Amino acid sequence: DGKSLAFSSNRFGHSFPEFTGKWDLYRVFLEARKPEFPEDKFEKLFVEEKEDKPEEKEPETPEIKIAMQDIDLQTERIVNTRGDESEYVFSPADPKTIIFASNLDGRSHLWTTSLEGDKKGQYEPFMPQVRSPRSLQVDAKNQYLYYLSSGRVGRIELKRSRTASVSFSTKVRVDKVGDYEQMLAELYYVLLHYFYDAELHQVDWTALYQHFRPVLQQVREDQDFYDYANMMIGHLNSSHTGIRAPRQGQVEEPSAHVGAVWEFENKSLQLKRIVTDGPLYAERDKLAAGDVLVAVNGQEVNASENIWKRFNGQVGKRMKLTFRKQDGGDAVEVSVKPISAGAENRLFLEEWIDGRRAYVKEKTGDRVAFLYMRAMGRGDLERFLLELERDAVPRKGLILDLRSNFGGNVHDRVLTALTKPVYAKWQVRGLTDTNQSTFGFADKPVVLITNEVTLSDGEMTANGFKALKRGTIVGNTTYGWLIFTTSVRLMNGGSFRLPFWGCYTLEGEDLETGGGVRPDILVINDLNHDLGGEDPQLDKAIEVILQKIK
Repeated sequence: DGKSLAFSSNRFGHSFPEFTGKWDLYRVFLEARKPEFPEDKFEKLFVEEKEDKPEEKEPETPEIKIAMQDIDLQTERIVNTRGDESEYVFSPADPKTIIFASNLDGRSHLWTTSLEGDKKGQYEPFMPQVRSPRSLQVDAKNQYLYYLSSGRVGRIELKRSRTASVSFSTKVRVDKVGDYEQMLAELYYVLLHYFYDAELHQVDWTALYQHFRPVLQQVREDQDFYDYANMMIGHLNSSHTGIRAPRQGQVEEPSAHVGAVWEFENKSLQLKRIVTDGPLYAERDKLAAGDVLVAVNGQEVNASENIWKRFNGQVGKRMKLTFRKQDGGDAVEVSVKPISAGAENRLFLEEWIDGRRAYVKEKTGDRVAFLYMRAMGRGDLERFLLELERDAVPRKGLILDLRSNFGGNVHDRVLTALTKPVYAKWQVRGLTDTNQSTFGFADKPVVLITNEVTLSDGEMTANGFKALKRGTIVGNTTYGWLIFTTSVRLMNGGSFRLPFWGCYTLEGEDLETGGGVRPDILVINDLNHDLGGEDPQLDKAIEVILQKIK
């Protein structure tokens, strides 16, 4: 009717750098609405209709009038669910009905709601068998609702509420050289016009492209093209760049890990130690260092062969391990559920964190908390806030360790928590008091630790920490690898990274090219310290924080 516009928006949150709020459907009325009353519809029932009815005419396109003043006050939520609503279309059968996609019940499928009447704001499922629909579009004759789902085209016959896949087959002849030329051209043009630095790090990008382009006539393998394109990108001397092939299926099943450190001794595979909380940890009372692994799933283990062949393809499955006791006792058989190499590495990291936390507790008399952030993702932020409230708030100071942090984008939330003031206390009768604001730590000293592989958003956090004069930074200069990127899709399904968002100090220094964030106190850990179980950077941080809490 030309009176309102529908739109989808996360109006009270944001999607960057972390997601808050939720996506809802709204409509904005283009002019101030006059009030409508149920009595109006009732009274119309008693209005006599004229006998001479005018001839029916084609509906005219409504005149659009927009009153911009206070238009934000003319916005209302169409539907309010527990999920996120994004895709939507108006129903051809009833313009007051909207068909939309939502994940309100845990999976994304279609729903309907009404803009008027008793069902306004209510919603009900519509063709729920269509999973994760997107790109909703009604055909010109208003007969079908087309959609994409899991990479396939489907359509719903609206009158009969029937769904069907739209199948087709075709042959595509790919000119490999033409393919490579197109992808290199896309890479060239996108970086030329959208790279964060208009000077492209002082590189003559056009000349470089013209230099690389002719060689594509000799390229026949995809991987050769990606390697060659990466050589061209490398001349930008920028972090967070690179071109990647489309994702391929996994050819071989990965090796399983059981949370054990092994040692080859006397031509046998011996258990050196069990990793805390790993698959073998539940069997720690049955096993001891020095026990020898003699069989996997009943097959004998030969230490002279590649032991990992016995572990291939066993992640998540039951695995029986047989050990010969080093004290001469009876053989022990245990059943475990193996994990991936990545999961085991995370357990090693947790052991390292627990060790540093215990060390700080001992050296400070439990007056200082130790928090470590391995990255700057949403899960890392949630853990940081939890441990900040649980471990740091009750103590007198904090050591925040960002060493080997490989980035993400939650620096603002971390810095906000570290600078958030405490302005009151709350207390329930019979319980201890709690600070207001929550997740705030501005009233206590903090020491930050960085090293030469503190990367990306870890560096942004260190830079903000320094600019805000929040505390002392101890350790080594960060890597100098700080920029924000997006991903650009190529025609063959591959992609390349586009650094489009520069990061600068308040003085204007480019944090990507400035050589990293320098600590207030330079302390370098080397391999000898690691091998000897020493940590001079942490020792200096403890020394500094103890001086601050005196």
